[in-house]
Amino acid sequence: MWKTVSNWLKVLSKVKTKQSNSNFHLFPEHASYAAKRLLSFAHGSDSSEKHTLEQLDQGERGKLQNDIQEIILLYMQGIKPNTTDTLQLVEGFAARALNKGKAKCKERLHTWLDKALKNGAGLAHKWANQPNALPPLQLVIPKGNGNFIVEPSEVTEHHVKPWVKEWEAEDVQGFLEETAAIKAIRNKHLEEAEDWAQTLDLSPSNIRRACKTFPSKTAVGCDNVFFSDIASLPDVALIALSTCLRQCVSTLALPVQTLLQLMVLLGKKSGGSRTIAILTTFYRLLMRILSGFITEWDLATAEHWDSALKGNSSLRAHIARALDIELANFEELFVLHCLWDMRKFYDSIRTSILIDKLTEKGYPPFVMILGLLTHKSPRILLVGPAASNPITGCKRSIVAGCQQSVSWARGLLFDFVQSLGYIMPGSICHEHVDDLSHVLTCKSKSHLFNKAVEIGLAVKQGVQELDLQLADKSAITTNSNAIAKAVASTLPCPDPGEHRQAIRQARIVQEILTQFPTQMEPSTSQDLAHPRPHRFISSPRLFPLALLSLPVIS
Repeated sequence: MWKTVSNWLKVLSKVKTKQSNSNFHLFPEHASYAAKRLLSFAHGSDSSEKHTLEQLDQGERGKLQNDIQEIILLYMQGIKPNTTDTLQLVEGFAARALNKGKAKCKERLHTWLDKALKNGAGLAHKWANQPNALPPLQLVIPKGNGNFIVEPSEVTEHHVKPWVKEWEAEDVQGFLEETAAIKAIRNKHLEEAEDWAQTLDLSPSNIRRACKTFPSKTAVGCDNVFFSDIASLPDVALIALSTCLRQCVSTLALPVQTLLQLMVLLGKKSGGSRTIAILTTFYRLLMRILSGFITEWDLATAEHWDSALKGNSSLRAHIARALDIELANFEELFVLHCLWDMRKFYDSIRTSILIDKLTEKGYPPFVMILGLLTHKSPRILLVGPAASNPITGCKRSIVAGCQQSVSWARGLLFDFVQSLGYIMPGSICHEHVDDLSHVLTCKSKSHLFNKAVEIGLAVKQGVQELDLQLADKSAITTNSNAIAKAVASTLPCPDPGEHRQAIRQARIVQEILTQFPTQMEPSTSQDLAHPRPHRFISSPRLFPLALLSLPVIS
């Protein structure tokens, strides 16, 4: 407001006035408007003007009002007013109001910080993580020729088609093979399930305790039952519920009402979309009651390279790797950092392979079977305000949002990750769900090159055995261009155009799953005449020691 008043005064100080009889009609329109607004301000005609004047003490307010009235009076008489003193007065008020606003904002910031850092600093983390927030899902689809798809049902159909293809939902024979694996393991453990169900603690107090572990604002699935409503039931009702839960475990079957899952579609920074499931309340409650068996298996099976285990931290693992890289660079060692990521990992998993891997690792079979029944059940995609038709017969995929999903990923990749750690003793392949990070350091270029190729071949074989694919953001970084070129020439790509583009961008990251040779072959004169495109990053990727100043909980 003070800035506006200052501008009005400047307008009146520059305009050429004419003689008039107490009206503004003979003056320039913008000057007349400024004069009228100044008079309105001096009288505090609206709430904002009145509030601004009330911030001054009585003497300052009276002096300002008198000065403005005198300026307007001279202006109406055709005399050019001198607004210098009044401008200085207004600018002084403006500076004081600005400083007062800054102090008030600072006080409010301190109050907010005090509140945001309480109870685990969840509010502060949410604010700091705003740059990493997911982009909104695209709900207006370009159709070409300046047309767009905006009808919710058509937009939903547009988003559903890629997921139907990704999950291979139209492969009926493949789906029957996957469900046959579930039936086989269910029949194998069905007789033991009844005895095991009798050992579970399904008392009303335990059910009520499990319900209270869920956040009050947690979303609910297709059964539309809230955990708070279950927790408020009397014991006699919870006893009836416990009978139903125990029957599900003893028969290794779930009520048909729970076999429909909501899949929320979310945007991705890299483009496209990803899904997260909102499972039924009945199933989530059962899994929470059985979570002790899952946790026990996790603690017994997970190794030191796994940062997705409860109590571990991916940040701590990253800082440890950064320290290894910095120390190796300081000691003038050659460094090679392999970064592997699976393409749409959860959506590519085959149930038959998952069952074999989990069975080998001794995963609780009864919990696994109940989970598989849910993961293979029909699903509905929520796309903005609309929902798709049920999608059935998914050959691939487990759902993100289930309590067992991370544990299943751990069991599926365990042997694969462990084998990578044996290739070069002393180097550990770290894992966080499906993200693998492997740092190799060595004094010998040739030894590091050989191990890098061996790791590449092992990755190829591992992902092929699991019937997965590497994401195109998988990469290898190094502090030696010579090693990068040698590894890249051994792992060829047939597209020279792509090579030139990658060189221009100084970032060479491509999918290599199907590009590895089955054995190393010596370079020929033709290879030297037509260099094969590099597949890996050749620029250094070293982390500054300043990162180590972050707090670490030991």
